[in-house]
Amino acid sequence: MKLQITREKLSLLGISVALAILSGCASVPMATKAQDSAAKTFAPPPPDTSGIYIFRNSFIGQGLVKAISIDGRRIGGSANKVYFYKLISPGSHTLSTESEFSDNSISFEAQAGKNYFARQYIKMGAFAGGANLEMVSEEEGKNEVLGCDLAQSSSSLMLGSKPKSTPANTAPQAKPAVQSSLPPENTSPQAQKAVPARQMNKEGHLEYEAENAAKKAGCQTADGSRPAAEPVEIGGGLEVYEFQCTQQRMTVRCDISCQVAR
Repeated sequence: MKLQITREKLSLLGISVALAILSGCASVPMATKAQDSAAKTFAPPPPDTSGIYIFRNSFIGQGLVKAISIDGRRIGGSANKVYFYKLISPGSHTLSTESEFSDNSISFEAQAGKNYFARQYIKMGAFAGGANLEMVSEEEGKNEVLGCDLAQSSSSLMLGSKPKSTPANTAPQAKPAVQSSLPPENTSPQAQKAVPARQMNKEGHLEYEAENAAKKAGCQTADGSRPAAEPVEIGGGLEVYEFQCTQQRMTVRCDISCQVAR
């Protein structure tokens, strides 16, 4: 009799713990209100990119944090009533979510200049809640996102872009100096006056000049501060930065000069 009572108590305790996990409240790092408001304008992404909104809005599993990744790159952990927005390259992508025992994934094809919407939902599991994903229509996705808040992403790079690699060289080399923006074959004083020097930060990147280009193009922040550049792609003579403006998202490309992508 005592053994049976003990088993019943343990069973009730297990059920109580499971319910607490599934119905509690989890928290994740959140973006600023200005970033949330800008993302909810649902502005089309730049012509050579696509956008993906991943939202979670369900009663079950409110105490669970579930990791989300795109093409194997983790973008963050979700909680109830939050969403992520990321720029991705056009083409095939795999969207994955942490579940109870292993990840669950779906694939989709992204077209340039379009936004896509995916729902992450929690489901009952053997020991704790699992999770899965599904693509939804633009109309349904927008309505759901408006009821959620933007979470911080753990990756600032444009997803789907591959870092450009350099050939391996085992010979010891000194750290290269920052290269001049002038072509090496034309170093005359007249040419030096004709080509303006580019503003580089301490790593040799053009963030400062990209920020100037974004500011001139009308990018404004909620507190009036200077627009902050987020690197998307750096290498091979090309640098791409993304800006979160109050009215829209903006992309700036820098090669010979920095220009806003239209």
